[in-house]
Amino acid sequence: MISYNHFLRNPTTTSLFLAFTLLLSGFGLQAQTPDADRSDPVREFEGSDYLDRQIASRKIHNLRLLVERDLVRLGRLVQNLGGEVEGADAKYKEAAAVFRKAIDAYYSGELLQSYHLLRDARSKSFEIYKSFNETYNKKVADILSRTTSALVDRELAEAGQAKSKVVQETRHRIIVARRQLDLARRSIASERPDAAIAHYRNATVLAVIALAEIQTEKQKADEIYSSYKKELKDAGYDPYPLKPDEGVSQ
Repeated sequence: MISYNHFLRNPTTTSLFLAFTLLLSGFGLQAQTPDADRSDPVREFEGSDYLDRQIASRKIHNLRLLVERDLVRLGRLVQNLGGEVEGADAKYKEAAAVFRKAIDAYYSGELLQSYHLLRDARSKSFEIYKSFNETYNKKVADILSRTTSALVDRELAEAGQAKSKVVQETRHRIIVARRQLDLARRSIASERPDAAIAHYRNATVLAVIALAEIQTEKQKADEIYSSYKKELKDAGYDPYPLKPDEGVSQ
C-alpha cells in the first residue's frame, strides 16, 4: 500500500499527481459552463416588448373609443366656452393631431406605437378637461352665491307666511346643484376630470334656472337666461331662453 508520505518523498510522482488533479479540475469547470448553443433565459428576454404588445392589443380598442369620445366632448366645450379658457383651442388641436398620428400608426401595423400615442392623446385631453373644470367651478359658485342671496331676500319678504312654491323649488335646485358640485369634485379627486364635466354641466343648468326663476320680474329672468346662453347650450339646452312649464300653477 502506497502511503501519502510516499508522494511527498518522490518529487516526480508528486508532480504527476498535481498535474492529474488540475486536469480533472479543468474538466469539472468546463462541465459547469453553459453550452454556447444554449440560450440564456435572462438575455433572451432582455429588452423585449412582448408584454407591452400583449397589453396594447387588449386595451387599444377601448382606449381609442375613449379618446374619440374625449375629442367630441372637448370639441363641444371649445366651441361653446373656449373663449373663457386660455389656449383651449390650441391644446385641443394638439390632442386631435396626436390622435390622428395614432390612427395612422395603427393602420400601418405599428400597434405599440399607436397605443402609446393614444395614451398621450388621452393625457392631453385630461389636461384640457381640467382647465374647463376650473372655469365651471368658479362660474357655478358665483351663480349659486347670487341665487342664495336672492332666495334670502325672497324668504324675508315672505316671513310669517307659508313659503311660496318658487321659494321651495329654489331651495331644492340649490341643494341638488351643490350635490352635483360635490360629485364633480369627487371625480376630480379620483383623477377623472372627464367625468366631472357632466356634473358641472348639471350644476350650472340648475343654478341658472334657480337664479332666473327666483326673480320677481320676468325681464330680469330673461336677461339671466340670455347671459348664460353659452353655458346652457353646452349642456344641451336649446332653444333659449328656458321657460317654465306654463301648465304648472305658480
